[in-house]
Amino acid sequence: LETNPDAFDFPGDGIDQDCDGVDSTETIYTIADMAAGDLFVSEVMVDPAAVSDADGEWIEVINGAGEIFNLNGLEIVLGSGNTHTVASDVYMLPEEVFLFAPTDDDSLNGGLLVDYAYGSLISLDNSGETITFRAGSITVDSFTYDSTNFTISAGVSIMMDGSVIDALSPVTDGESENDDSSNWCATDASLIYGSGDAGTPGDYN
Repeated sequence: LETNPDAFDFPGDGIDQDCDGVDSTETIYTIADMAAGDLFVSEVMVDPAAVSDADGEWIEVINGAGEIFNLNGLEIVLGSGNTHTVASDVYMLPEEVFLFAPTDDDSLNGGLLVDYAYGSLISLDNSGETITFRAGSITVDSFTYDSTNFTISAGVSIMMDGSVIDALSPVTDGESENDDSSNWCATDASLIYGSGDAGTPGDYN
């Protein structure tokens, strides 16, 4: 974490990241505290063109709860049956746009700054997929795309409309609003990142 007046002060680590003279005492929540909508899928790169699918796919989520979560134990489950469980302490900060991808090596993934790398088992089907985030028995979010109701193009992500996200009240409603394909669009082709694909990974739409 950075240390400057605008930095997030991570609680209880003995470091004053935001330079206000004290360490934060905010609560860090675990997946046992998660409810539906505490994170929700906001953008997906289904079919990268600049790099291989195996390295360049990604799933972006938004922290809808406004709390700090330790994601250790969170499950990513695909409709195909493949799963991955976060097996280390990984922190999602309040209101953070958090990026999951197969690898955090930016020389392979197309120039992404990845928050958590899930490895090779999570592989997105270009024709359609259901992506579910599960905290124990709780489905925090489940999002389904297909090639009929979404515009799936090589090298272009699909994103939830930023105006819809901005209007969410509470923000946790993103978990249901992202089920409506009319709230999604293909990313503007001018929004280039990294090696040349179009998307806004890790940024608000």
